[in-house]
Formats: sequence, structure tokens, C-alpha cells
Amino acid sequence: MDASFRCLYFLVLLLLTTSTAIMGNSVKSEFPEALSSPAETTSCSNMVDGKVDCSHRGLTAVPKNIPTTVRILDLSHNKLSTVTPDAFDGLKKLQILSLSYNTISRKSIVMELFKDLANLEELYLNHNQVNKFYENVFTNLGNLKILDLSDMNNGIVKPIPREVFAPLKSLTDLRLNNDLLPSFNFLPEGALPKLQKLELARNGISIIAEGDFKYLKGTSIDNLDLSGNDLTSIDPSCFSGLKLLNFINLKQAIHSEDAIAQVGTALKEVHVTNMSLSMIGLTNLTDDTFNTFEGVPLEALDLSLNNISHIAGAPFQYLTQLGEINLYKNFISNIGPDAFSHLGNLRTLDLSNNSLTKLNETTFQSLTESVLRVLYLEINRIEAIEAGTFHGLGQLEFLKLSRNRLTQTIFRPGIGRDA
Repeated sequence: MDASFRCLYFLVLLLLTTSTAIMGNSVKSEFPEALSSPAETTSCSNMVDGKVDCSHRGLTAVPKNIPTTVRILDLSHNKLSTVTPDAFDGLKKLQILSLSYNTISRKSIVMELFKDLANLEELYLNHNQVNKFYENVFTNLGNLKILDLSDMNNGIVKPIPREVFAPLKSLTDLRLNNDLLPSFNFLPEGALPKLQKLELARNGISIIAEGDFKYLKGTSIDNLDLSGNDLTSIDPSCFSGLKLLNFINLKQAIHSEDAIAQVGTALKEVHVTNMSLSMIGLTNLTDDTFNTFEGVPLEALDLSLNNISHIAGAPFQYLTQLGEINLYKNFISNIGPDAFSHLGNLRTLDLSNNSLTKLNETTFQSLTESVLRVLYLEINRIEAIEAGTFHGLGQLEFLKLSRNRLTQTIFRPGIGRDA
């Protein structure tokens, strides 16, 4: 190899080596650093239709680059344990804030945290580690409508000072589920004039005494959730004064016939039209099941997910205004001839997911005076439907029979007219 060729060879080799090094450095300096940049993983500057979604980011601090025009801010499902008092400074247009599913402690939930949030309408603090609230914490939130403080500190919350909720004059929905509150006495009477819904589910409540709900007098409460408690004693006048109460949820909250009787007596003081008695362990319905409910204007009754196997006598004879009965997912195999008597207003009956095997002319004979329009019978074990089964149900418009074992049906298309 002559000298000129050797020079050319080494020059080309040098250029290739230099070029590779430059390209390698370029790739290394641009892409890996960009992919691991903290700005990319913690940025909350991307706003869509007024909403900034910073949930499920593994955040340990509230980002500083949140747009000041944000209306909805979601910081749920992160690793926030502390929030500095200036975290939301300048977010004066914020209407909805979610801090749920973090590990925020009491020390962070202070009045200064909300000082710029006068327009806030919804605040979700549920599933955090706050075990006590400062008296003035919500002073600046006069426009708040929904407040969720459920599932705090693994269900152990110290007595809430009565002054905590006093500034919330616009509040319509208060959620205090699974907080094991030691007392009902956490509100001054009439403190929340616009309150419509109160959730006290899974709080270990066993006794409701006279005056326990006196703080709800003067409110607009129409929805009370007591589900998941273990009520054994209910004072006859405990709901007195709740003139607008319309729905009461007692799902999985009472477990004896005596408790059911106490509920009926207590409801005579109010005008409840909708009630859930789902998952309370009922095994049978008889003449006496609702004998204390006479005069209670119930229009909808949820008895789903119980253990009812028989409907004997006329269990609904004292609930003549019922328009809807939900018996979904019980074990009903036998329906007595008077089961639904006295229900002239009944429009919807759900018997789906039960153990019915055969329908005949006596099954629904007590409904001939009703205005039944919707009947759910799917997911049973029905093998045969005899002639006359739906006779007299002249207003029936919707009948669902799917997922049964039908091998024989003896009825014509005019379901309620001539079958």
C-alpha cells in the first residue's frame, strides 16, 4: 500500500469514527433525557375543555404549572401526603377539585389551602388520612355544593366541630361514608339550609335516638343514606321535622323483623316515597312484614338481593301507593294468590333472577286490578307458562322472559287481553 493510499485510508477511518461518535452523542443527549424529563411526567399544563387531569401520575407534590383558567382539576390516585397552603393560589376559576385517593393528612387541610377557591362547587377529599378537621377549614368555600369526606383515616374520624360546616351555606350534597363518626351532633340546627343529600353509610350506627337528626331540621334534605350500618333501635320520632325527606337507603342496614317494624313507625313522621331494603336478609314476605307501614306513602320499594323464597298472604296490603317493586335476585319459587293484592297503582314489577319454575293463572291473579305495564321475569327457571297466566293484565306493555328454560308456552300475542 503506497503512502498516498494509506493517508486516504486513515482519513476515511477518522471521518467514520468521528461521525459515529457525533451521532451517538446526539442520540444520547436528545432522546433518553427527553423521555425521562420530570416536566413530561409531572406536567399539569395540558388543559382540555377547562379540565386538567393529573390523576394516576404518582405525584408526591402538586405541580406548579397548572393553568390559572382551569375549571376542573383532578389530582386523585396519586401519592400526595402533604399539600402546601399555596398549592392552589391563583386558581380563582376552579369549580371542581378532586384530591381523593391520596394519603393527605390533617396538617395539609387548612383554610389557607382554599383561600383563592371562592368559586369552588365540588370538593372530593375522600380516601385520605385526615382524622380531624380544623374549625375554620372551609371558611372560604361559600359556593361549595358537593363535599365528599368519606373513607378518611381508615374509617376513624374524631368528633367534627360543629363550626366546620357552618360556612357552607350552598352545600347540597354531604358525604361522610365509612368514617365511624362517634356522634350525629356535628351540625348546628339549620346550618345547611340547602342540603338535599346526606350520606352516612357504613358508620357503625346501631341506635338512632330521638333528636339525632334535629340538625337536619330547616334543611332541604330529601335523600338520606344509612346503608351498611347495623340498626337495632330506631326511635319513632327520629325523623320528625324532615318534611322534604323523599328517599331513605337502608340497604344492608337492618337485620330483623323488629327493626323493619321500627322503620315503618318512624317513617309515619315524614313523606318518604322511595326506600331501599336491599340485602337485609329477608327470607319470606307475609301479611305482617309491613304492617307498621300503613299510611306511609311509599311509591317505590327495593327488596333486591335478599333471601326471599316465598311470598305468602298479602304482604303489601299496607303499601297501597306502591308503583314499583324490585324483587331482583332473591330465591322466590312460590307466589301466593294474594301476593300483590291491594296494589292498584303498581306499574313495574321486577321478579328477575329468582327460582320460579312454572307460571299459571294464579301467579298474577292479584294484579288484575293493577295498572301493571312492565314485568321482568328473565333469569328464572321457568319451564312452562300455562294458559291464563297473564289474564287480566290488560295494560301490560313490556314482558321480559329471556334466559329461562321454556319448553311450553300457551298464550297468544295479546298478552293481557285474552290470554
